[in-house]
Amino acid sequence: MMERSQQKETNIARLIEFLEDISIYRIDEYTADLYGQLKADLFNQFAPKEKSKRRKTKITDLGFGENDLWIAAIALQHNLTIVSADSDFQRIKEVKTLSVESWLTS
Repeated sequence: MMERSQQKETNIARLIEFLEDISIYRIDEYTADLYGQLKADLFNQFAPKEKSKRRKTKITDLGFGENDLWIAAIALQHNLTIVSADSDFQRIKEVKTLSVESWLTS
């Protein structure tokens, strides 16, 4: 869209300025360890206690998305605040100290 815009140079400059403020956090071995610990803690808190049921239970069966766990692990690793109204993060806070804010207003 910028290529065809009447304000092409201005729009490209604004995009470049916006992108300069974005940080990318890569997943490393420590992130993976945090992810594994978080997943285990969530299973201990929310999975069925009966072993036969527990073996068949997946994290998604407990209402947690895999991507949300990775996001939480990265936030924990880098001491970041997650801005989301997603209830998964509120439930994660039951097992880990996680900074979560919602910017939605009622």
